[in-house]
Amino acid sequence: MFECRAYLVSGGPLLKNQSCRKGGLAIFYLNSEKPYELFRQATSDLYYVDKSMLLRGITNKNICINKPRGFGKSISAWMVACYFSKAFDSSGIFRNLKISKYPHYKKYQNQRSVIFIPMSEAPSECRTYKTHMGNILSNLLSDLHEAYPSVACASNDPIKLLKAIHKSTGERFMFVIDDWDFIFNSESGSKSKFASKRDLKNYEKFLDTLLDGDYLCMSYITGVAPLPNNYLNFSREFTRFFGFNGVETASLIKRYNAQFQKGEKKNVSFDSLRHWYKYDKICNPYSTVMALKSNKLDFYWFDSAPKNELWDILNLSWSIGSEIAYLIARVLIQKTSVQNVDIPFDIFSNEYLVLLELSYLGYLTIHRDEECPFHVPNHEIYSKLEEFAKFDSKYSYIYELATIFPYLRDAIFSLDKSAVANVFDEKLHSEKKTFYTSELIYRKLMASLAFLGAADYDITQCDDKALFALVPKAPAKAAIIFEFLEDTLGSYIAFEMSSLKTFEPFNSIRGQRATYTGKVYLVAISFDDFEKTILCDIEVV
Repeated sequence: MFECRAYLVSGGPLLKNQSCRKGGLAIFYLNSEKPYELFRQATSDLYYVDKSMLLRGITNKNICINKPRGFGKSISAWMVACYFSKAFDSSGIFRNLKISKYPHYKKYQNQRSVIFIPMSEAPSECRTYKTHMGNILSNLLSDLHEAYPSVACASNDPIKLLKAIHKSTGERFMFVIDDWDFIFNSESGSKSKFASKRDLKNYEKFLDTLLDGDYLCMSYITGVAPLPNNYLNFSREFTRFFGFNGVETASLIKRYNAQFQKGEKKNVSFDSLRHWYKYDKICNPYSTVMALKSNKLDFYWFDSAPKNELWDILNLSWSIGSEIAYLIARVLIQKTSVQNVDIPFDIFSNEYLVLLELSYLGYLTIHRDEECPFHVPNHEIYSKLEEFAKFDSKYSYIYELATIFPYLRDAIFSLDKSAVANVFDEKLHSEKKTFYTSELIYRKLMASLAFLGAADYDITQCDDKALFALVPKAPAKAAIIFEFLEDTLGSYIAFEMSSLKTFEPFNSIRGQRATYTGKVYLVAISFDDFEKTILCDIEVV
């Protein structure tokens, strides 16, 4: 699903499939001048944003940077290789960057033997994993033989040669691998996949072995997804170096404004950019630079994705488990986040993996330590998700459910039991076959669908029952305590109504009368399959 990009934030082209030459010899990866040239081009761009202080935090560490496309991962890889590689003198570039203000910035500059491998730069003839990796390993082997001709190694395995070089000379290497996960998602151009499952396992094993040798002094890896192993981590300390904050965006706008003659129309402003990215408050570098260069806001980031990427994932999520559909719909309806959502599947399920993939690709932002874990990061993505949810045959009816809650709330406040029962009978209960996985999960889903439009309420759920508390954010408004019962006779509802009063959120509300002044409505819903009816009882406390 990830693409092989020929562009990045700087707007400069990648030097595709070209080796650099040094002393008449072709240099592919070891101490190649390619990252120097790429980073030099990037820093000369009008809209280059200086992120060089990243270099302070990565010395002698193994780092994996995983961020969605267009956030500057590749340009950071060029910068890292350019700074550390001893193949050239990069002082002319870095003396004008922020890192030059750091007292010890020259200590490690141009001191490493750097192996820079851009994994997504596959020659056109490399249409499978085996040919692509064969090409990479052959080129790396060639570089090592050229640089260390006196080191004897009978094997054609570059890892064994690296070990032999280290044993013989004491040399240690830095690996900079850009787009490490390109292989996992590349298409060969035909209907067959670029790599088989066995290929992917072999690739993971290869990376584990490559990045765990005594010949390694440090590594810097970039990709959309995190590496499978745990010793290479994307620390939060690096987050600020990816994406444009408010200060950086304002600086770009000044440069943008300076390009216009008097009377020329400027279609992009600081306010319009911040509105476009108002949800996550971090501007996507690729989209921002494209908007400034094109003089208009547009769906640059979304349109740079592989064709139908988002649609394919959402359609796959439906086939895996339609429980995820209501969650995505709720994200869209509440626009900014999903508050206190009980996800009816665990973190090891296929459904949760779909959410993680949406997060890795940039369509959702997940903050696991917050009450609102799922965010739509910006207006560009929200608009496309909303378009899909409205018009896709599978998701459109879920989107329409957003209109249910205001009607349901008014019926409850009017004590109209028949109207409340009809909401579930006509709008929700008919979807049982679509959403059914287990009785408890089904009843939880009915509640989640009913509450899609409840943006003005904080929602709490009981773990082992379909029991919900909707507490208004405004303390003078009424709260609602819901329970969705198992199929049962109507006489049982009265008993359950009394048990609702033992629900912790109810007692919490009752104990906060000094600040909470609204009424509390207790609502019990029962699906009576024997009578083919839905029963409802309401009590005001």
